[in-house]
Amino acid sequence: NNYSGDTNLRNFFNSIKPIDIQEGLIRIGGNNDGGYLVPNVLEGIKYCFSPGVDDNVSFEKELSENYSIKSFMCDLSINSLPIEDPSFKFLKKNLNIYNNKENITFEDWFNDSVSENSGESILQMDIEGYEYKVLYDIPHKILTNFKILVVEFHEFSKFLFEPVGYHFVSGVFEKILSEFSVVHIHENNCCPSTTMKGIRIPKVVEMTFLNKK
Repeated sequence: NNYSGDTNLRNFFNSIKPIDIQEGLIRIGGNNDGGYLVPNVLEGIKYCFSPGVDDNVSFEKELSENYSIKSFMCDLSINSLPIEDPSFKFLKKNLNIYNNKENITFEDWFNDSVSENSGESILQMDIEGYEYKVLYDIPHKILTNFKILVVEFHEFSKFLFEPVGYHFVSGVFEKILSEFSVVHIHENNCCPSTTMKGIRIPKVVEMTFLNKK
């Protein structure tokens, strides 16, 4: 009985089918982990917000060198960035839905980093499962500042197959898809997929969204 239902799942996956864009996609960052496909519309973007750093900043480094984009990064699990760059600003905290010594909301991080309306920014998020509630929590007026979203969604199959998880995840996507279109989706080969009643869902997926405007 603990199953989201074929119709719900098929409707959900129909809603996130990638669209083609005439500008095409380019790869930014390394050839393996840390590299992402993004729309070839980076001109004019000033800022990158990149929660979840670990030991790889190849994405942010290429944005700095080739597009003069300044990156704001946060991660509680490291003490400093693996490489220094004058365009990098690091905060040793995790993103969450509340503030304390070790956590900060996206709204406060964004407002502390960019005092004025940022115009067009890019978000690259890999925060090991916290992405759902953080995306739920981002105010609409801040989310629409972003031209591109690149998000790694974890435990995708676990949440979608369970009814409570399905409604939570589908709600997050309803919010995103009201302002953004999916332009790329990629199954991360780091983890196995799960199949239930003939429907196979990967455990981790990387998705790129482009602002509809």
